[in-house]
Amino acid sequence: MATTLLGALVAMFDGDPSLVAATTDTGGLWVGAIPEDKSALPIVALLPHDEVPGWVAPVKTVQEEGNFSLVVYQNGLAAAEYLAGLVKAVFDPKSTRRSGDLTRVTFTTAVSAWIKRVGYQVRLFEHRTAESLWVYEITMPYESYVNRRI
Repeated sequence: MATTLLGALVAMFDGDPSLVAATTDTGGLWVGAIPEDKSALPIVALLPHDEVPGWVAPVKTVQEEGNFSLVVYQNGLAAAEYLAGLVKAVFDPKSTRRSGDLTRVTFTTAVSAWIKRVGYQVRLFEHRTAESLWVYEITMPYESYVNRRI
């Protein structure tokens, strides 16, 4: 089991057979950056990842609040939105992990951890594939809330 939020997010991605199948040929989930030599599509990246201590309660618990974005690059709008839908199916709330509009994330050093998608931005990326297809970028920003004992 993961020991950090970042590790738990990667494990969530890697634990979904549909996402793995869709991205195996292009490297799976890229964290922090996409290598410059990667031009095959689709690409899914976790960019950037940030956590900041929010408060310390009297019971010695710290809440780390953060943000990250899951970004999809794919040729053709329909294909890009299909892949973004696979991402949302893993990272957005489900009935088994739902608390309002938050998704529970589990890792060993957290008392509790939740993520919440706060947007869905589609833009035409200024790049065409070798087949002259437009590449789309879909950015899904998330907020994270992690409570840990200190």
